[in-house]
Amino acid sequence: MPFEKVLLVKIGLPPPVLFEVIYRLGRLGKVVFVDRPEPFAPAPPLSDVERTLEVLNGFFTLLGVEGSGAGLSENRLLTETLDCAAAAIRQCVKKLERGDVVTETLSKKEVVDCVQSLGWSLDALFTLRRYATWTLEIYEKSAYSEGPETGRQFISLEKELLAREAELRKLQALYKFLRAVPRGVSVPRGYQIVINPTKLVTTPHEKIQVEDLEVYITAEGDSYGGVVVPPDYMKDPKLAVQLVSQALRSTEESLRKLRKTYKGIRDLYLKFSAFGDFNWEREVATVAFYVLEKDMKLVDEVVASVVAKFYVATAFSYRLEVSTKFIYTEEAPRAERWPRPLQAFTTLVYWMGAPGPKELSPVPLVAVLFPLYFGWMFGDVGHGLLLALFAVLLYKLGKRDWAWIWGFAAVSSVLFGLYYGEVFGMSFRGGEEAVNPLEGIASSVMFGFTVLLMAFILKFVNLVIRGDHYVAVGLHVPLILLFTATGALLLGLVRVPDILHSKPGIWLVSPLPSLGPALALLGLAWLAASILYGKMRRVGEVGVLLSELLVAIIEVLIASFANLFSFVRLELLHIVHATMTHLSLKALQLPGGIMVVILLQLLIILGEGFFASVQSLRLLYYETLTKFYEGSGRVFKPHKIPS
Repeated sequence: MPFEKVLLVKIGLPPPVLFEVIYRLGRLGKVVFVDRPEPFAPAPPLSDVERTLEVLNGFFTLLGVEGSGAGLSENRLLTETLDCAAAAIRQCVKKLERGDVVTETLSKKEVVDCVQSLGWSLDALFTLRRYATWTLEIYEKSAYSEGPETGRQFISLEKELLAREAELRKLQALYKFLRAVPRGVSVPRGYQIVINPTKLVTTPHEKIQVEDLEVYITAEGDSYGGVVVPPDYMKDPKLAVQLVSQALRSTEESLRKLRKTYKGIRDLYLKFSAFGDFNWEREVATVAFYVLEKDMKLVDEVVASVVAKFYVATAFSYRLEVSTKFIYTEEAPRAERWPRPLQAFTTLVYWMGAPGPKELSPVPLVAVLFPLYFGWMFGDVGHGLLLALFAVLLYKLGKRDWAWIWGFAAVSSVLFGLYYGEVFGMSFRGGEEAVNPLEGIASSVMFGFTVLLMAFILKFVNLVIRGDHYVAVGLHVPLILLFTATGALLLGLVRVPDILHSKPGIWLVSPLPSLGPALALLGLAWLAASILYGKMRRVGEVGVLLSELLVAIIEVLIASFANLFSFVRLELLHIVHATMTHLSLKALQLPGGIMVVILLQLLIILGEGFFASVQSLRLLYYETLTKFYEGSGRVFKPHKIPS
C-alpha cells in the first residue's frame, strides 16, 4: 500500500543545544514530536530561558498591548535573540514613571520608543515571545533526561529485582529441605538449622546433605548467612511445606510482574534512548520525533547547522530507526501517499481516525463508495453539472480536498442522470423513459448485500495482517458463510433475483437462496470445529474467539436484517429527488414560471444534496466501515511554530 516511510529520530544533546534544535525544527514544520516516554524523567529545566521569557511576558503585561507578528531570522540562536531582547527591555523599562494616567501613558510611549530605537518593534517582540513560548512548551512536554534522574528509576527496579530473586531462592531451598526432611526431626536447644551458609561455619556443628543442599545444625546460625529454618517448622514439616508453598507462589507471581514491568521500561528505553547504553552519568536531554524519509535531509541540515553554532558539544548522539514500512508495524503516525484525487478522500476516512498498526487503509474503497452512494440518490445530469461548478469554485478557493470529493460526486451524479435519462427533471431521448422503482429497490438491496459481504471479507483480511490467524479462520470465515447464508435467504424471500432476472450478472446470485441452508450448516459446523480444535490444541486465542462469538453473531444478524435493507434508502431518495424535480417543472405554467422553476430547482439541489450527503455518510460509516475498520492510528501532522 502506498504509505510514506516514516523514521523515528532520537537526538541527545546538552539541554540548551536541544532547545535550539527544537526551535529550528518547529520553524521547519516537518516533524512530529513524541511526548516524553514513561520511563524517562523530565529534561533538566532551562532556568535562563524561563527568566528571559518572564521579562517578555512582563513587558507586554506592563504595556497592556499585543503585537501582530513579524518575521525573525533563523540564522541566529533563539536564546541569543531572547537575551538581546530582554536586555533592551530591562534598559528601557527603567525609564518608566509611575503617576496619573496621562503620565504613565506618556511614559509607556517613551519605553516603546526606547525599545524601538534599540532595534526591537512590538511586532518582533510579540513574535519572539510566541516562538520562545512554543519551543519551551515542546521542550517541557517532549524532551527527557538520560542522566541520573532517569537512572534512579532503573537502579531502584534492578535492586528490587535482585532482592525478590534472592528471596525466591531462599524459599525454594527451604521448600526443598522441608519436603525432604523426615517428620519428627528435633534440633537441640540453642541450635539452628542453616541451609547453604554463605560463610565458613566455625562453631560446633553437624553437616548433612539433603539432595543438593548443604545443611548445618549449629549454634549461632544467623551469623553464617544462608537460609535459617525457623524452629517451629521442624515441629510439623508438612504444615510448614504448605505455608512455604503459598509464600513461594506469591513471590513467583510478584517476581513475574516485576520482571514484566522492568522489561517494559527497558524496551521503551532502548526504543527512545539516543544512546542506549544505560550510562546515567551524562547530563543530556533527548527528544524523539517522527519525520518522513523524504524530509530527512532537511532535518539533517537543520541539526547540523544548530550544532555547528556551539563550539563545544559535550555529548551528542543521533540515531535513526525505521518505524514504518508499507504496512504499519509500529505506533508511528500514519502518512499515506495516494494519487491526488484519492488522497482527498483521507479527509472522510480520518473523521473515523487514521488506519491503525497493521490495518488496511479504506481510502480507495471510500473513494468509490461515497460518490456512488451520492450519485445514486442525486442522479440528474443538470444537478450534477451544477455540483461540478461548485467543485471548481472550491478548488479556486483552495479547498482542494473537498473539490476533488465533490468533483467525484458530480461525475457520479451525471452518470446516474444519464442512466435515469434526466436533466433538471426533464427526460431526454436516449435515456430510460422511466426506471422501474421496484427494480431500483431490488438493485439497492443487492448492492447492499455485496458491500456488506465485502466488508466482512476485509475484516478477515485485517485479522490476517494483524497475525490473528486463528480468530480470522476460526471465527470470521464461518461468520462470512453465515452472513452469506442469511443474506441470500432474505434476497430470495423478497424475490430480488426474480425482479432483476433480466439484469446482467444476476445469474451469479440466483443460486444463492437455494444454497442458503447448506452455507448456514457449513458455517455452524466450521465454528464448532474451530472451538473444538482450540480446546484440544490449547490454542491461546480460543478465549478471544469465545468472548467475541456472541457479539459477532449479533453483528451478522444486524447486518442481515437491518443494515442490508438500510441500503433501500439509495433508491428511495432517488425517487424523492426525481419526483420533486418533475413537480417543479409544473411551475412553468405560472406567470414568471422560469424564475420560479429556477428557484425551486435550487432549493431541491440544496435540500436533496444535503440529505443525500448525510445518507451517503451514514451508509459509508455505519453500514460499511464499522464492519472492518477501527481507525486507531494517528495522522502524521507535523508540529510547526504558528506564524
